[in-house]
Amino acid sequence: MTTDYSEFGWSDAQPAFYHELLCKYIERLLPADGSPILDVGCGNGFTANYLAGKGYDVYGIDASRQGIAIANRTGGGIPAVSSSAT
Repeated sequence: MTTDYSEFGWSDAQPAFYHELLCKYIERLLPADGSPILDVGCGNGFTANYLAGKGYDVYGIDASRQGIAIANRTGGGIPAVSSSAT
């Protein structure tokens, strides 16, 4: 049996408790030149917005239309689309 996560219950732009912790570590793994980043599974866009604020050229993709709507509403112009990564 498979679970459909495409409509995961995003209700706002607040990070899940682990997002803020992970962002610092993710940033350490990235090149310092502001390279383009594809955030697959961007959800509500918190991590994409964080990285864009650090100067990266970020694009978001997520299966959840609800999450993408929040990401687009709060993302400050970061392109985010609803689509499957499979």
